[in-house]
Formats: sequence, C-alpha cells, structure tokens
Amino acid sequence: MNIASYAILLFLALSRYKAEITTATSNCMESGCSDDQQCRDANNEDCKDETSLDCQCKSNYTHGLIVTCYDAYSDKTKHVYSVPIAQNGTPIPDPIWSHRFPTSVLTLRVDVDNIQKKAYIYHSNKHSIYKNPNYNYGNSTENLWTVLSKGISSGLVSLAVDWVSHNIYWTDPTFKWIVVQSLSSSDTSMFRVLIQENLYRPEALALDPTDALLFWSDIGKFTTIVVSSLSGRNRKTIVLSNLLRTISLAADHQGHRLYFVDTERDTVETVTYDGTDRKILLTKSYSSLIDVAVYQDTLYVADIRALYVINKTNGNEFSMTIGEDVYGYAGLAVFHEEVQPVTDHCQDCGCEQICLTELGGATCICKDGYHLNEDNKTCSLIGTYFHRALVFSNASNICILDITVLADFVFDPVCVLQTTGTKYMVFDTDQRNIFIANDTAIYWTNVDNPKLQLLTEISGSISGMSWDGYDRNVYWTEADTGKIWRTSIESKAQVFLEGLAKPHDVLILPHHRLVYWISERNGSTIESSNIDCSHQHIVLQKNDSLKWISLSYNPYENRLGYTMVTSYEDEVTTIWFHSLDDIDYMTEGECTGAGPISVIKVFDENNRQNETGPCFILNGECEQICIPNRMSRMCTCAFGFMLAEDGKTCMSDPVMDEFMFVGDITHTSMYQIRLNDTNVQGIKAKGIKPRYDPIHERVIWLTLYGTKVYSMYLNGTGQTDVQIDRKAYLFDVDVSTGNVYFVSEKRYTREFCIGVISPDGTYLGLREGLLYVYGIVVSPSDGYMFYIHNNTIVRDTMDGTHPETLLEGVRASGGFTVDFKTGYLYWIERSSDPEGFLIVYCEADGSNRTTLYTFETSSLNKYKPNNLAIHGDDLFITLRKQSTLMKLKLSNPSDITEFTVPGSLGKIGFVSIYSSSAQPKNAFCSDHNGNCSTICLPTPGGGVCACEDGIQFKEGSTSVCSNSKQPCLFNIIV
Repeated sequence: MNIASYAILLFLALSRYKAEITTATSNCMESGCSDDQQCRDANNEDCKDETSLDCQCKSNYTHGLIVTCYDAYSDKTKHVYSVPIAQNGTPIPDPIWSHRFPTSVLTLRVDVDNIQKKAYIYHSNKHSIYKNPNYNYGNSTENLWTVLSKGISSGLVSLAVDWVSHNIYWTDPTFKWIVVQSLSSSDTSMFRVLIQENLYRPEALALDPTDALLFWSDIGKFTTIVVSSLSGRNRKTIVLSNLLRTISLAADHQGHRLYFVDTERDTVETVTYDGTDRKILLTKSYSSLIDVAVYQDTLYVADIRALYVINKTNGNEFSMTIGEDVYGYAGLAVFHEEVQPVTDHCQDCGCEQICLTELGGATCICKDGYHLNEDNKTCSLIGTYFHRALVFSNASNICILDITVLADFVFDPVCVLQTTGTKYMVFDTDQRNIFIANDTAIYWTNVDNPKLQLLTEISGSISGMSWDGYDRNVYWTEADTGKIWRTSIESKAQVFLEGLAKPHDVLILPHHRLVYWISERNGSTIESSNIDCSHQHIVLQKNDSLKWISLSYNPYENRLGYTMVTSYEDEVTTIWFHSLDDIDYMTEGECTGAGPISVIKVFDENNRQNETGPCFILNGECEQICIPNRMSRMCTCAFGFMLAEDGKTCMSDPVMDEFMFVGDITHTSMYQIRLNDTNVQGIKAKGIKPRYDPIHERVIWLTLYGTKVYSMYLNGTGQTDVQIDRKAYLFDVDVSTGNVYFVSEKRYTREFCIGVISPDGTYLGLREGLLYVYGIVVSPSDGYMFYIHNNTIVRDTMDGTHPETLLEGVRASGGFTVDFKTGYLYWIERSSDPEGFLIVYCEADGSNRTTLYTFETSSLNKYKPNNLAIHGDDLFITLRKQSTLMKLKLSNPSDITEFTVPGSLGKIGFVSIYSSSAQPKNAFCSDHNGNCSTICLPTPGGGVCACEDGIQFKEGSTSVCSNSKQPCLFNIIV
C-alpha cells in the first residue's frame, strides 16, 4: 500500500406526438421567415404553419430533450444539450444551448422534475449527482449546477426522479445498492440505502410515480428486471430470461409498459408492467446502445454514435445527430410542461425526514443512521456512526473512513484506537466488533466503544486470520508450528488442526461449514476440511514455480478465488484471480495524516454472516434461477425449460425427430425447435453449433474455436467431451454411425485438417495439409463427404481416399449444406460486388451451378447470410446479428418469409435440421457398425472399417483392430 495514497478500484462499465413548438411565417401563405424575432412577432393563432419547420420560435418551445454526452472522443463535445422536438416527434438537430462541465466526463445520466423545473445529472468523474434548481429549457443554465449527493461509485449508475413526492433514486452497481434521497430537504445527508439485500449488480432504474412503482435491472449470471413499490417492498421479478446487460429502463405511465435497452443483445425491447407481452422493437447490430426515454408515442434511444427516434408501437425508426461535433451520447431525458393530476400524499403525511409515495398513501422512512420511531413519522439516531466503512491500520492507530467518501479526492479518516504492529484484522459485523492481531497477541474492540482488550496470546508466528460468524470463533494459522487455532470472546484458545505444512491465509465459509487454507506441501497447495475437522484434503496443488498467497470467496457465484505468484528468471509476477468482470476505473485519494497503511478491510453492518438471503448460498439450491422473496425463495427456469417436481431442477421435453437446432450466439445457448408446432426446448449446455446423432440420441456441439467436441443426451444427462489437439470449428454428423466429421486448424499454423471421431472417442485423421476449409457436409447414404477447400468444392469418399474437384472459382462464405432429396449442394458465396452475397447450388457431381438468390448490397446490414439448413422445400438462412431466420422456397426463390423463433432469443448464428425421413442412412455401417470393432466409414455402395491413428488391424483381419494405443478420450463431465 502506497504511503500517501491507495487505490480504490471501482467499475465502469461505460411520437409520435405533437411538440408544442410555436411556428409561423411572415406571411402564412408563403414559406420561410427571415429570423427568429420575426417568428416570435408572428406568434398568434391566426398565423401558424403547422406543416413547416422553416420558422421555429426556439425560445418558446415546451417539449424537448436533454441530451448528455461524454468527451472521450472529442474535447469539442459539450456535456449537456437542450434540444427542441418537432411536431412529428423528431429532435431538431440544432440545440438551443449547450455547455461543458469544467472537467472531463466519462458517463452522464440525466432526469428531470418537470413540475418543479429541476434537472439532475450523474457526473461519473466527480462520483456525484448534480442538481440544477432552476432549469430553463430555452436558456443556458451552465453556472447553476451544484452538488446534490457525493459518495457514488464510478460504475454505470442510473438515476430517476419521483416528481410526485420529490425524491431521487439511483443505483450503485459497485456498492450493490439502490438509494433514495429527499429533494425536499437542503440536507445532503438526507438519503437512505433503500435496497441492498439480494442484489448482485443493479444498473438500470426507472420510476412510475403515478402507480408508485420502482423498476430496476440486476446484472448477474441470470440478469433480471425487478419491480417493487417506491419503498422497496413487494419485490417481484418480471423478466428473468434472455437478458444479458440491461443498462437502461424507461417507464411509460400512460401505456403501463416498460421499455429497456440490452446493450449486449443490441436490442430495444418492451414488456408490460407485469412482465408479459415481451417484444423486440429494435435490433441494432454493432451498436453501443446506452439509454432510452419515452414520451407519448415515441421512444428516444441513445447510441454512442447516434440518436434513434422510434415509434413505440411498431418499432419504425430513423437515426440522427444533433450537431457535427457531437459524439459519445450518454443520457436522455424528455422535458415537457404537462402536469399529471396526481395527488402527493406526502404533503399531509408529516414525515420528519423522508417521505415515499405508496399506492393510495405514503410511508415515512429515516435517513441512514436513524430509525423510525413508534409514531411512524419521527426519527431517532441509532447511536452508531459508521455503518459501511473502510477500516485500516497504520503504524500507531486503527482508523475508520466512511465508504461513501470515496467520491472525494482527499480522505479524512477518524482514528479511533491506538495500536502498533497490526498484521491481520477481521470483523464480527453482528456485534460490531473488530479483531486485531500482531506478532504476539490477538485483541478485540467494539466500533462504537473503542477500547482495546486482549483476546489471546499467540505462541507461534501468525500467518492468517478469519472469522466464523456462525459459531462466533476467530481462526488463525501459525506457519512455524503448523497449526490452525480457534478461540472466541467467551472461550479459551484451542488447536483446530495440527501437523500442517506452513499453513497460512485461513478462510472460513460458515454457511458451508468449511475451512480453507494454503500450505507449502510439495509445492503450494490449497487445502480444506469440514468445520468439525473431518475430511481434510488437498483441493488444488501447484509445483514450486507457482505459489498461492491469499484466498477469497465469491458467494454470488460460489467460487473460491486466490492470488498466485509466479517466479521467472528472478522476476516475480503477481496474477490476481477475482470475480470482477473488468477493472475500468481507478480513483486515487490522499489519506490525510494516515501514514503507511498495513491492513485495510471493508466493514459493512449489512453483511452479517449469520443472516443471508435465500439465494445467497448455492443459488438457493436452484439449478438455474433463484428468485428471493425476503427469507423465502422460488426456483424458476430459463427460457426453454420447465421446473421439475422437486421445485429445484429444470427440465425440457425434447423430441427425437422432425426438429431444428438453433445456436444463440448472444447467450451462447442452444435450443431445439419442433418443426410441426415451433415449440422451443432448451439444451443444458453452453454452445452455438449443435447437430444430432440419432443413433445414440445425443446432441453434438462445438464451442467457438474450442479444442473439444462435446456430446450429451437431449435431456441434459451424460455430457462427455473428446479432447483434440487443434481448434475445431466446422463439423457434420454421420446419421448412420454417430461419427463426427470435423474440420480443424493446427495450432500456430494455417494448416487445416479433416478428421473423424467415433462415439467412443476414437480419432482418425482423413485429410491433412489443406489451406482453408469453409464448410463440410456428409451424405452417408451415398458414401460421400463434400467440403469447400480454398476456392474449390471437393467431393471425397467418407474414408478420405478419393478426393476430386467438382467446382473451381468458388467465392465461398460459409453456409454449406446438402438437400438429401435431390442431392444438390447449397452454399453462400460472395458476389462480384465485394459487399454482395449469393446463395448458389449445383448438382452432386458439380454440374449446373446456379444462383438461387442474390442479397442486395443495400440490405446487407440486416440480411447478411451465414448459415443454411434445408427441410423439404424450405431453405432456412441465418442472418448475421439477427434473431430471426429467413425462409426461402427452393421451388420459388421469390417466396420469402420470416421465420420467428418463439421467445426472446438473441442473435441466431447456426441452424441444423434433423428429419429421419429426409436423411437416409448408410446400409453397411448402420447394421451393427458394419461389424467393425472401432470405426465404420461409409463409402459409395458400402463401407470400410478403420482403426484409430497409429493402430493396425489384427493380423489377417480387416474389421478388428489391435489394442488401442491410448485409453478412450471421452471424459465424463458431472
């Protein structure tokens, strides 16, 4: 830790309606007006041109947008723009005014109180919310911004104003809480952490004050959208599947619908307030959608590069900018002068501190550090000062720093206790006690009554300390004696484990009843035992060049983390393994008068080890999604699954014939779609390229550029994988045997290979030294495989012995498939236009090459094909960055329809179809594997047996292989 400063790491993630613009012309029968003054002079009911925007009285408009931007791309970009809106709902690209804050800004969110004419902006670089108490839409109010609240992290914070009761709410994804602050008080401390339990990373936020509803998104393993009352009560998850990162919400109090932006799905979507009737209004590929606002019939969506104006009903949209030098759009808010006839129940409620609107009434709450008295109106000081703080030790003191002051750049800690030589520190947050260890003893003190008291003396060299909140014991390790000890305030110290190899950094998981520590046993090891000393074992072990030095635990993902040091040529490199997605931002502050800091910990009174949310441990025993409801929980399932009878596990109802597989590249998920009714069933695996093995009733898939081929029964059991020493990226399945024919690239080269893997994991190479392969497809009934090699289409027997070129000059771009009914081959090809694409086909012998369909260059942003599959007379085409498929009739290519997959899938990047009636098998190999001991390979008119690479047939046999040179490569994954 730096002597004068330390780094605190935080996240950043980075209508249609009539606008009341007064318009006129100098002569209403003529177009145009000479200046803005002339327009104002002509402002009367008898002289208005309702269809012309030539004359705009900008100072008199009553509707518009506040647009905020960040300046990472240009120092000419202003931070706040006031933009009028035209009669058709379109922002006019000529702001009334704009201005910059004095400092650089990375993220800005904005909202408006239209009744009181006040605006609020989140300033990321200042970690603060600013207010403008007299916001003037027509004139710049550059110098009126003042700080409303400090202590906000630099993550993707959202804010929203309750314009009925005049409170402001915001999310803090780093501190993992939602805060409300009264706008009726000048006291900047009049805020309360409203929601903190069962939150992972709250980001987006929206309010409907008329219905007293609060909406937010929680970003995690399964991102959700939640609704509650404005007091945080009656929480209900309304969207819980097929979300990735929902970073903006907008509530339409007139239509009772919620609009949201998912920046990783590239979508603008909508649901009703109860989570039903979900629709995708807009998909913007390669976008950076960041904010959404709604007013009457129009949505306004901010992308970093553009603004989109969207009809909220049908999704019709166009993009625009508000100035040549404007870039880095960050936030939107609509201002207007309409006043809703809503009663403010807080006017007569008599709350001493903070009043929150409830449906049909109001509720009083107190700011942080106070509790509500029995009269439910007044508040009293709890009696303790620090509730969430950084506690650290220096050479002579234990000091405390409120965690919200991290927004400042000069920290002024309160040093509460004198002590020297502190090496370790742990907390009992239930009793607000601090335990401190130096080289000779462990002491304890209370946060509110700091008085150092001896807990126990130490005989060995202390090397780690941890707290068990269940049994209320302190554990510590002694590296020199090889022991782990434990004690409490009420009991004497006793040895927990002994005979260990230099143990250090002990970690207690009280809810799992587990103890972890690091030992130096034959290298560096992580070891564990139960809390009753049973089942002591090694969890992980490394050699002497790798050394673990600390342990941590992420309860949200149930993962053990560690810090590891590697030594190389007298240099030491430290690698941090942690659960944070990214570290994008860092603040450095001068800690005045602190001196060298030896230990630093976070104290949070809400982080009580003997009290946990119902989803906190092991996801509440739910297999997929755990929905908390105070101290109870409800398990539910992701899209495509249903809850089993045990109320915990999830299951699907797959079929074994007449279905389509699709790969959702946005969520790395796979689904089975029945061809007769489009019913969707989920597959319990992460992947994007699924195909079917009907012999063993298993789904086969690859991960993107992975080095394993995976297999699993459709019901999610029996998952296996086979490891190959190369990157596999294309494959097809022989429906006669279940053999997988795949294309792979040798590591560190541009050499491509074709091989085959049998269902038992046996590998056989077929073709080596290929330059590039764009696609592969097998036709086992004919005994042929086809692949696109470089610029040629090659037909080869499925044993790889008779390759022949069918076509040359093929500008392939993927999407290779075969129509088993006709034997025709279909593929995607680049046209002579470098930006154009074609769907081309030929007969099985390469003759009659024909263009089936041409994709117009102008439509490529929406219709760039990348994968093909055939069923009957229908050709299904995946379109890049689209969540729907294009369906084209082979007999009539002009007959094109959109095939929509039920549910809110992401971008579909792969499609395959299985129909037993349309995919005939090879008679030789489908009959008891051709009596082959290992691999049966179809050939024209029959088949041949083969052994894995490096293995020969037994002497005198052409079907039985000698013993394998290595064990089966399949590894069961539990």
